[in-house]
Amino acid sequence: MITVQIHCRMCGDASIPEGNVFMNSWFRKFLFDNKKDYHVYIGKGYAGTVAPHHHTFYHILLLISGSIVQHQNGEDVLQSPGEIFITAPGVTHGLDIAEGTEYYCLSFSRNVADMLLSYFPRLMADFSNFPALVRLSEKTDAAVRQPLSCLIEEQTYQDVPYYCTGHLLAVSALMMMLRDAYVDLFLTELRPRQDDFSSMLCCLEHINAHYDEPISSDELARMVMLSKSAFYKAFQAYTGRTVKQYLTEKRIREAIQFMSLSQLSLNEIGKKVGYEDFSTFYRNFVKITGMSPTDYRTRIVTNSAEAHDRRN
Repeated sequence: MITVQIHCRMCGDASIPEGNVFMNSWFRKFLFDNKKDYHVYIGKGYAGTVAPHHHTFYHILLLISGSIVQHQNGEDVLQSPGEIFITAPGVTHGLDIAEGTEYYCLSFSRNVADMLLSYFPRLMADFSNFPALVRLSEKTDAAVRQPLSCLIEEQTYQDVPYYCTGHLLAVSALMMMLRDAYVDLFLTELRPRQDDFSSMLCCLEHINAHYDEPISSDELARMVMLSKSAFYKAFQAYTGRTVKQYLTEKRIREAIQFMSLSQLSLNEIGKKVGYEDFSTFYRNFVKITGMSPTDYRTRIVTNSAEAHDRRN
């Protein structure tokens, strides 16, 4: 059995089974029942499905490496490194975790959420106005790992120190995670106005509209009238991806949606998202999701049947 090491100030180190168990375990219940308003761990070493479940607390998952397909609110969402995924209390969600995936998972109570949301008034005291998936800037992604690492270290203390910094660390990490997206969503007047911002936005709009067609970096660079080197640098700084990586992830996200919402064959889906060669589609799908298109579709059908049985 694969295990994950979790640290807690109150009871030291504890090894519990990794997988569906730790997502809604007695260990977390113990933490929150004992007035612990936050809990953080690094998840790694597990690949597979985490069955649909829900929590009485919030949690935010920051992907370090690998990929996760998140199932929430009837949608399948591909999460990539540098992105956070937000789940509110009572929301049923499941995960498909690819091989080699590593992530931070920060869970927190409504007390911490209230403290956090006081800094973001236009969220209207909850996360209902916020997207579940948020892309962090490269700078923010690097910065936010520092308080999360400190928070994990804080949880290893056997004795509670005179002044506990855990809440401050948790809120600091959460504020950094949400800051960029909050500005992007609600404070558009504060967005940068540089030419490269407008150029990259134009490129992303083009890719999102024409992802099913051949797209090259050279074509995009010409479109926004930048040199190749300037374009590569601007695109990677803005998205954290090369054009090829961004386009591949976009195509696989769209393929996941086609699998969930249509009865098209896998070959037809591959062509619809821009792959004339099924083997290339297959290879990229496995690389991004950690499973084959056939296995993924089988899992969707199985999960849908189980959800139907539960409703009836």
